[in-house]
Amino acid sequence: THNPFDSSSSSSSSSWEQISTPGDPKEQYILACYYYFGLDNIPKSPEHAFYWFKKSLENGNQDNEYYSLAQMYLGCCYEYGIGISQDEQLAFQFISKSSLSSSGNKNATGLCLEGLCYLFGFGVDHVDEQKAFQCIFQAA
Repeated sequence: THNPFDSSSSSSSSSWEQISTPGDPKEQYILACYYYFGLDNIPKSPEHAFYWFKKSLENGNQDNEYYSLAQMYLGCCYEYGIGISQDEQLAFQFISKSSLSSSGNKNATGLCLEGLCYLFGFGVDHVDEQKAFQCIFQAA
């Protein structure tokens, strides 16, 4: 995986990366959101956002609430080509995994996104309105 904070790269790391606890999936997820949305004077950076969502997922566990959120956002990155090449199948895989954690808690936003994938045939073999409705209904 390319590390956008490699000292040999042209981009410099911000103070946010320096205060982030190494390996803490929650802080990595939050940092990714700052880059994804361009929050608190941090400029939007699709590559940095993707990198930190992926690191959060790698360092997290399925019982952590940030794990499913990182999966969902990684799916969105793949869906729209944000910081990575667009890949509909990987997008669907991450989004569908994000809809439920191993503890059975549902991620309503992930379920809605999964439903939309089925509704529009994004990353799936064919449009499936019934599965789309089930996902969206479960999210409610």
